[in-house]
Amino acid sequence: MTVSYAHKVNEHYIGLIILTLSMIGTYTVNYRLSDTFIALFFGMIGYILNRADMPAVPIILGLVLGPIFEARLRNVRFRGFP
Repeated sequence: MTVSYAHKVNEHYIGLIILTLSMIGTYTVNYRLSDTFIALFFGMIGYILNRADMPAVPIILGLVLGPIFEARLRNVRFRGFP
């Protein structure tokens, strides 16, 4: 099968392959089933946000940059402004 026939594959099969490979990948990083459940949990949250037409980018930015911002704010509070 060449790449030119890839567009004829059913979308459900492609989604199933991607889901299976991502679950295998999350398990093989640390060989813990809890990592796979965490990935499934965040996948369900993303699906719910997508169905509710809510953007996921502000939530991801808050989760990633929140602890960094809090640490810098704490540092400024104790040391004062330069």
